[in-house]
Amino acid sequence: MISITLDTMAESLCRWIQSWMSADGHLSAPVVHRGNLKRCWDVHMTPWSQASYIHSCRLLFERTASHEWLNLAVQAADAQLQMLNVHTGQYAYAGYEDNRFCSLVHCSMANLALLRLAKTLRQAGRHAEADRFIEAAVCCVNRYLIPRLWVESFGAFRMVERDYYSTTGDRFIANMNCLMLETLFEMSDLGVGDEYGSYIDRVGQWLPTQQDQSPGQTGGGIAYSHVQPDILIAIYTALCLPAVAQLHLRTGAPVYHRMLIRTVEHLQQLTNLQNGIYDHGYYHGRRITHPQFVAGSGLIGARLHQVQAFVQEDLGLDKLVQSLLPFRLDNGAYQNFVGCNTPDNFRQRGSGEIVWEDVFPTAGWNVHLLEMMVRMGARFMPPSCTSIPPVTVNGRTFRYHETTHWVELASWWPPRSMGMFVFRKGWPYAPVCVNPSGVWQGLGRLKQRLHAA
Repeated sequence: MISITLDTMAESLCRWIQSWMSADGHLSAPVVHRGNLKRCWDVHMTPWSQASYIHSCRLLFERTASHEWLNLAVQAADAQLQMLNVHTGQYAYAGYEDNRFCSLVHCSMANLALLRLAKTLRQAGRHAEADRFIEAAVCCVNRYLIPRLWVESFGAFRMVERDYYSTTGDRFIANMNCLMLETLFEMSDLGVGDEYGSYIDRVGQWLPTQQDQSPGQTGGGIAYSHVQPDILIAIYTALCLPAVAQLHLRTGAPVYHRMLIRTVEHLQQLTNLQNGIYDHGYYHGRRITHPQFVAGSGLIGARLHQVQAFVQEDLGLDKLVQSLLPFRLDNGAYQNFVGCNTPDNFRQRGSGEIVWEDVFPTAGWNVHLLEMMVRMGARFMPPSCTSIPPVTVNGRTFRYHETTHWVELASWWPPRSMGMFVFRKGWPYAPVCVNPSGVWQGLGRLKQRLHAA
């Protein structure tokens, strides 16, 4: 068994994450997502990762009292602020792997990070900075999220103005609405959200309808969307937990406590008995093992830790950390997936052989793992340098090499993994990005646009 302390794990992971940070606080990195979705050519920040980094730095300040952590949080928050269009209330790059989107979940993640940092800044006497971040969140909520995503007839916020991934029109997604609820709760606590009570009430009434009520293993899972009730994905179910806990705390309604307990139980039984990582979820009643989110399991763990006091039991996070150690690379980061090249991940001919998408660590997932470790109690001072040990992985069908400043990737099989990539950390574009699968996806999007026109 590998022996390493949580503090050491978190510090070395933070150093690796900071190797992707720009000098002005942008966590800019390529994206590798489930279902063969990628963003490798344009390398920029996204609220999905930036917000989690802000949370991590803020929590480390609260734990260590080091103002250097608070300054790093403010710098990262200012970088997020630069992405806000004050006229439309929209954040740029708020779509993770797809820049066409400005989605509810990413805007809410950004707002939530800014508001929680503002609360900490007020306590530290830095009111001008706090006010700047509060104003940004209010701008996004009042100019974009409410006027353009709220649907009164439905009683919830839709995912985005135009959903390029949907063939059925608007989708109302529980986890995204939950992050919006968290945002509205924070605004209320800061004294700027008293007029939003009706939105909280309506979403709160709708939310329990999205939970699977069956007595079997799918019970307690939360629907991927209102038109996809039989798709239950672990990371998205987990995103709902803090808002459900807050609804229980603020209303006292038993329905939310029952919902919280069942959601936690659902996630717990998704733990894979062989490697200790959460399985992907359920599709139409069938358990789907892959792709398992390795670094992304931190997103689940962080949310479980946030509600642990409500359920009053050990949720196995220490065991999860130990289960992650075999997937730790020498540079301190953790690999992306297990089972990317499988039929479960929409690769019908996938053999399960390890591909580069499994091994290559991305900041968008690893930063959630850092947040989980910090929430669990990791404490350390800001790294004095971001130098990381070089890593080389020579797979049967790929080669991955990473240093402090460069990443080189080459893959020659299978077809959906084929490509050659070179990333210079801190650059907005990949110097080399040869991605046949991405070209095919791009042609599909062009066909979609032409058909819509």
